[in-house]
Amino acid sequence: GSPVIMDTGKPELRSRSRRDRRQGDVAPLRSSMQRWSAAASAGVGATTASTSCEHVTRVVQRTGAKVVWTTAPTWRPVYNPALFMGKPPYAEARLGRSDRYNAVPAGVVGVVPNVTLLDLARYMRGQPGGEFSPNLRTDGVHLTLESTDRVAADFLGPWIVAVGRT
Repeated sequence: GSPVIMDTGKPELRSRSRRDRRQGDVAPLRSSMQRWSAAASAGVGATTASTSCEHVTRVVQRTGAKVVWTTAPTWRPVYNPALFMGKPPYAEARLGRSDRYNAVPAGVVGVVPNVTLLDLARYMRGQPGGEFSPNLRTDGVHLTLESTDRVAADFLGPWIVAVGRT
């Protein structure tokens, strides 16, 4: 899951230079997200993962943005050397990894007010052919160009607009 940072409508935030936006609270954001993401999906350091995810959420909220997390669907990578993939087994596809990862933002939603969690994993499981349909994810991980548009138009877009209106 990734945070979706929506426009706050505040001109002072939009007008800052790219360099200025990297300063202050934004600079540690990437490392915090990487730390909680890796710990959560590996199933180690649950406290660190939750603390880092909560920190990222609060930092983004301080900008006036609304935070929307999505759950991560299960991965089932299909080996394809043309995609420069290593040979299986893949750590990302271990049983329960997505569930451990998804527990972290779900826990933050229960602790930090005004945060939304969209269940992308459940949406994808409900698609024709299921979450591993070749029409959805040909490699078992990445959405196809067509399914990206469909997921954005039918699921993510309407939800993000609804959150933005609250």
